Amino acid sequence: MKRPNPGSVVEIETRDIFGPRMIPPQASVRRYIGTVIKSYKWLTDREFCITGDDAWPVRVINLGNVVRMDFISGDGHDVDTTNRTWEVVGSRGDRYLVTRDGSGWSCDCKGFQFRRSCRHIKEVSENDNL
Repeated sequence: MKRPNPGSVVEIETRDIFGPRMIPPQASVRRYIGTVIKSYKWLTDREFCITGDDAWPVRVINLGNVVRMDFISGDGHDVDTTNRTWEVVGSRGDRYLVTRDGSGWSCDCKGFQFRRSCRHIKEVSENDNL
């Protein structure tokens, strides 16, 4: 999938992660049109920002939720959108899920939530052929 470059104008349809669980049920696909702007530094390669509307001046779009993307103007660059997951047993026997999506890592342990890094990711990245 292509990640749009800043300055590109795109029309995007995304899968709504809150869709049918909400009451009343919401649409399962949402459509946005906007100009891609410089992304926040903490976003991964799979996320980008577009201009929004008065309620949401800037929207963060995750490529994993994109159903369709059309370039009205501008271009993008290819991004690895494959996901891989590993289950890691912690030092106390707890099980954690380590995920690599494109070039970003995440873990569902408390250490990763606070520090954005943990030994579980280090263990997987050192012991697995990526």
